[in-house]
Amino acid sequence: MPVSPFWPLFLIPAAAALLFGLPFFTRRAARRQLQAQWGEKPGQRALDEDVLADIGEYHRLRRDSQPYAGLVDDSTWRDLDMDAVLSRMNFCQSVAGAEVLHDLLRDTGLCGEALAAREARISLFQADEEARLDCQLALRKVGRASFHGAARHLFHPDFNLPAHPWRYYLLAALPLLLLITGLFFPPLLLALIPAFGLNMFIHYRTDMRYHGQAGALRHLGRVLAGGKALSKLKIPALKPELDRLQEDIRALNSLNRWLPYFQMERTADPNFGFMVDLYKIFFLLDMVSLCRISGKVTRNIEALRRVYRFVGERDAEIAIAAWRGTAAYCKPVFIEEKALLAQGLAHPLLDDPVPNDFAWERGTLITGSNASGKSTFIKALAVNAILAQTVLTCRAESLRLCRARVMTAMAMKDSLLTGESYYIAEIKALKRINLAADTPGLPLFCLVDEILRGTNTVERIAASTAVLTSFISKNMLVINATHDVELVALLEEKYGNAHFSEDIAREGMRFSYRIQPGPARGRNAIRLLAHLGFDPGIVSQAENLSRYFDENGEWP
Repeated sequence: MPVSPFWPLFLIPAAAALLFGLPFFTRRAARRQLQAQWGEKPGQRALDEDVLADIGEYHRLRRDSQPYAGLVDDSTWRDLDMDAVLSRMNFCQSVAGAEVLHDLLRDTGLCGEALAAREARISLFQADEEARLDCQLALRKVGRASFHGAARHLFHPDFNLPAHPWRYYLLAALPLLLLITGLFFPPLLLALIPAFGLNMFIHYRTDMRYHGQAGALRHLGRVLAGGKALSKLKIPALKPELDRLQEDIRALNSLNRWLPYFQMERTADPNFGFMVDLYKIFFLLDMVSLCRISGKVTRNIEALRRVYRFVGERDAEIAIAAWRGTAAYCKPVFIEEKALLAQGLAHPLLDDPVPNDFAWERGTLITGSNASGKSTFIKALAVNAILAQTVLTCRAESLRLCRARVMTAMAMKDSLLTGESYYIAEIKALKRINLAADTPGLPLFCLVDEILRGTNTVERIAASTAVLTSFISKNMLVINATHDVELVALLEEKYGNAHFSEDIAREGMRFSYRIQPGPARGRNAIRLLAHLGFDPGIVSQAENLSRYFDENGEWP
């Protein structure tokens, strides 16, 4: 059968179908994947420590350039293991979303109007699947790669560039000039060989020197691409914000003209990747683009920050909406009274928690043995107070609270590097809380675990009593988890009491993890000696000493 001489013409519609159809099917597959993943409870999502530190860099740099009315400081963040909470919530499609989510969780002082707007967007993404999927697909353009270094240039745009960029422009134009003139005088084409060698030397030398800055700008370019894709969406509920985003994108148009050249990367195809490298080397594309783009970034830094924030916030809000689907939650109700009233309160990191009801309306001492639930409970209070005022999502049946800053003093450690003892670290932690309480502003939720453990019993009781007495005179609510029953008696008129208890069973100690009113009265630590087979004489002596102290208030 003869082959038509016009058969190559049939390749044109086939190539067009492939060119325009492949992105459609790829986008459709990504959309189906996002739909399937929505609302799924995540598996182990813990991020490496160095990745978490890098994600937090955006917040640290932003914090240095502007005040936070309700800052969750670094000590409180570490005490409450908020990195683990962030990891559990991180359903973001981009690293910018994770960075901004971290920043959102550090600011409990956002005004009511801004919080209401945030809640409206989160609820929109919960209810409107089309809007959510459109946004997620746009956000995927940013990518999840950490260690891009862009945050530093975003808040401190001090690019270290060569003094005479015109030299790179000239060297970049030289091969093109030789190609054009070589058409009329072919011997000049031989000069392309030394020109290529010179540009190759400069390309690799400058790549080593400016690699960090180039990586930061490439990331900013990916964020701009995500922002540009978002700005084209038609979501009526977000129209005012999308209109403002479009204005910023237009202001950055000159930057967008150079970014496609700067972001050219090797592909999976080794032949095409080799050609990309040759093209970049021949025309010094990276260095020319770096010189051109860096100045435009500096001149338009405010617009660039707004675009970065917009992209990150939308991604973070979608992540919050997704996190809400993984477990039961409630939205907080804010009240004027200085109090926190919780029903069914649980810690968000526990998969099968024991919920507790609690009314925190005055300073409170919480007593009980080790592992009974004291520390987990006060951490649940603190974490939910932060989540309520940042992402409006609490692990509870209901939570009513006043707007307040949250500060903790827990998990103190010695420091060999600074020479600080455990006790000095505790004193500094309490001093920072005392200074914050004296600063005008929102009330303070203060949560302390085993105050002043780093010193002897007599001084610990004396100092703890004095500090806790001073705290209740300030604009703050205090909870102290303690083993020191002496504090219960000394602060009886100033502090309320609650406790966690346990029972000794045949298989060992059993905990209910339910908070109960009043101080702990049990002597299960001594009973456990008997249960574990200690000599009866030792157990009897311990019981007698304990009974003597209870009756006389001193040791024999």
